[in-house]
Amino acid sequence: MIKKIHNSTVPPEIKERLIKFREDSQFVDQHHDELVQKYPDQWPAVYNNQVDAVNDDFEALLEELRTKGISPGETVIELMSTEKVTWILAGRSK
Repeated sequence: MIKKIHNSTVPPEIKERLIKFREDSQFVDQHHDELVQKYPDQWPAVYNNQVDAVNDDFEALLEELRTKGISPGETVIELMSTEKVTWILAGRSK
């Protein structure tokens, strides 16, 4: 994936946004337990490797990001659930 982003014909500004989004996703993965402890059952929004907004209401979080001039589509937002949930995803056969 990394090589595809760096070597593709994607415009430089899009490429930069994709790389930053990937880095923010890695930040959330690496700090997940800490984020759950600090923001239990809330939605933290990570942008540029930092939490820029937190809310327990998803729509209110999106509005807060927009108010700060941050695009929700360029942030990593994940519910820091204190419950262990098992997801079972069913794929479609063609």
